[in-house]
Amino acid sequence: GVRRAAGRGCRVSSATTEPATAVDGWVLNRDQLAALFDVCVKTVDRMHAARKLPAPRKVGKQLRWFADEVREWLARPKPNGDLMTR
Repeated sequence: GVRRAAGRGCRVSSATTEPATAVDGWVLNRDQLAALFDVCVKTVDRMHAARKLPAPRKVGKQLRWFADEVREWLARPKPNGDLMTR
C-alpha cells in the first residue's frame, strides 16, 4: 500500500518501510533511508545535496549508504533534533 509521510505531501510506499526500520543489512538505498527517517525520497535527495547525510557510495549508478555509518550518524546529537543538521 501507499501512505503519506508524516505531514508531507509525498507518498511513501509501505513496501519500502519494513526493511529499513531496524537499519538491517550492510547498505541502504534512498527508499530505505526515506522510510527510516519517515520522509520523502525527495527529502533524502535534498539532504544528500546539502551534505546533511553520511557520504554514500556508488554501486553501479545507484547511491547506497552503509547502515553502520547511518546508525553512527543518527546516534550523534543534532542541534534542535533536526535531521537536516549535519
